Amino acid sequence: MTRRDFWVLAGAYSWRVLAGVAGGAVLPVVNTSIGNVPDRPVRARLVASASMATLLGLLAGPAVSALGYAVMQRMGDVSEMTSTILVLPT
Repeated sequence: MTRRDFWVLAGAYSWRVLAGVAGGAVLPVVNTSIGNVPDRPVRARLVASASMATLLGLLAGPAVSALGYAVMQRMGDVSEMTSTILVLPT
């Protein structure tokens, strides 16, 4: 592994950790904001909407990945392209 590859990989891990920390902070803030709504029917609707949005993201992520992989297969050999798409050291 070259020095450049090391820094690319370290940068990828750093950005992934930062994304996890930022993503983990969103749901508690949303739930706290919803909890401050005084009207019970509106609060119930907001809790249901937030839960539905979370589940939609969990379901849509793998579907989008599968579509991206299908596009890569149509473009050529996936084994050669995967490291380029993911910016992994070769």
